[in-house]
Amino acid sequence: MTLVAGPGGAEVVVAPGPDGRPRYRVLRQGPLLALRPTPAGLHLVSPAATPLGGDEVTLRLAVEAGARLVVRSAAASVARRGPRGAPSRLEVRATVEEEAWLCWLVEPTVVADGATHDAVSFLELAEGAGLWWREVTILGRSGESGGRGRSRLAVDRAGWPVVRHELRFAADDPALGGPAGLGGARVVGTALATVLARSPVPGPLTQASGSRVVVLPTVDPGLVLVQGLAEGWRQLEEAWGPALAWVASVHRCGEVPW
Repeated sequence: MTLVAGPGGAEVVVAPGPDGRPRYRVLRQGPLLALRPTPAGLHLVSPAATPLGGDEVTLRLAVEAGARLVVRSAAASVARRGPRGAPSRLEVRATVEEEAWLCWLVEPTVVADGATHDAVSFLELAEGAGLWWREVTILGRSGESGGRGRSRLAVDRAGWPVVRHELRFAADDPALGGPAGLGGARVVGTALATVLARSPVPGPLTQASGSRVVVLPTVDPGLVLVQGLAEGWRQLEEAWGPALAWVASVHRCGEVPW
């Protein structure tokens, strides 16, 4: 295993190890992102002041054939306005090979007042690759209305585009925050997972406490997308819990490490 700091962002290459544990062949840290392997997975650790407007963080993940990688974070991230008003950006590029498995379980990203934050993820899956991807964005800290930005998720399977999902948000924009956008929600959750082919997608879910959850099939019969909107983090957990439990029950890689 190599562990070095590099100005071009962070990079991880993982191969199958003993007892199903990952063997880190490359573990390269960036100036704004530290990597900490633990028994529970690979933890992302950012300095307390990041992401700040103008910060650009890139993380490259390569999960080799037969390997399994769980990515977590040490704490929630708070995107703040920088001195020049430039947006902050997190870009994740991941490749998952045949019979490999990637689980992304990072803590929520909070976009504070005045901040603009973009989260962009590009995932390349082999034909037999497994995925459990969960990300959450919260508009504003306590007492704030929140900033603006976008979340974009692009997935290719065996070289073919299967998912192109983008959500733009702005607390001060009536169009993006109104009924045609977030509908007044302050918390947005997106989950994408590989399921057993032809698993029946559940019908419409009950909308409770202002929360809305939908489970969507994709052009790939082995991938489903779950989108949730809620007024708060706890409300989102309660609202999309049944949907994520259903996904876990038909997840092709078996048990999901919540």
